[in-house]
Amino acid sequence: SHFGSSAQYFHCFEPCLVALQPARSRMAAMWTSKLGNRFPREEIERHDAERHRMLERLRRDPRNASCAECGEGGTCWASVSLGVFVCLRCADVHRALGTHVSKVKGCTGTYLWGPDEIAQMQRLGNAAAQAKYVGSDCSAARPGPNASKEERVELCRKKYEQLLWAPRHPPSEASPSVAQALPSSAQASQSAVDGVVQSASKARVRKDTGASSSAVCAASTAPADINWDTMFADFDSAAARASVSTLCAKMQQQAAAPPAPSPCSLAHSSPASLDDFLGQCLARPEPPIATGAPHMPAAIPAVGPLARSGSDS
Repeated sequence: SHFGSSAQYFHCFEPCLVALQPARSRMAAMWTSKLGNRFPREEIERHDAERHRMLERLRRDPRNASCAECGEGGTCWASVSLGVFVCLRCADVHRALGTHVSKVKGCTGTYLWGPDEIAQMQRLGNAAAQAKYVGSDCSAARPGPNASKEERVELCRKKYEQLLWAPRHPPSEASPSVAQALPSSAQASQSAVDGVVQSASKARVRKDTGASSSAVCAASTAPADINWDTMFADFDSAAARASVSTLCAKMQQQAAAPPAPSPCSLAHSSPASLDDFLGQCLARPEPPIATGAPHMPAAIPAVGPLARSGSDS
């Protein structure tokens, strides 16, 4: 071969192997928890006694003193992934579920415990797991005293894998608690929405005003205290004539006063009199009459009698 002998071959790659030894030693010194997190093994071993004392305190809690599955005492095992303390018999049942459902380990000193696993057991525990998986009534998920291992495994599958007894709260029940927890935020959000709606309404009004300036002018010059229904109900009555007279007087006063700035002030720089307006309306040519149709006089605008009634007063 090119290197001549195996000794020469090893001598060539010896520096590479020496360089890889620290990396391999570092990899071997790492410890992986049941939750998949990696820690320096030296640190885990140094805090092992302290963490087992924490486990002992958790096990003495009345809520964790009984097995999460069968209810018996002696919770010397725990499912780290589910966060529950179980007895020796139910730990074997959890092993049969598979590690994708439950990952168990002993609590009496045989196993090393990581900080993430201790935090998981502190965060959950038997009481929180019961509220999550079975609710307040756990009788249906309890195995009988003479239940076989297969029956216990089936109950655990229904409980943790199929979530058969997990309480299902409607979303409407969670909404009030959120509103009560953040009342100021809800009020601020509602105020912001109201402000946006008001701004959009004002912008729409300004747009409509610019598009139809003549309609705005007509609405701004007409008095607001005139009862139009009463005036046109019986046009020949004395009350109607009085209303028309009042209208004409107010319009003349507004025409004589300096015009207020309005969107249509440029379009109508000088106020037009009522007589000029009526003259323009009467001077319009009549539309052509179709052949054979009876000749009908042109309709006089309804505002014409208003002017005459005003002149008669």
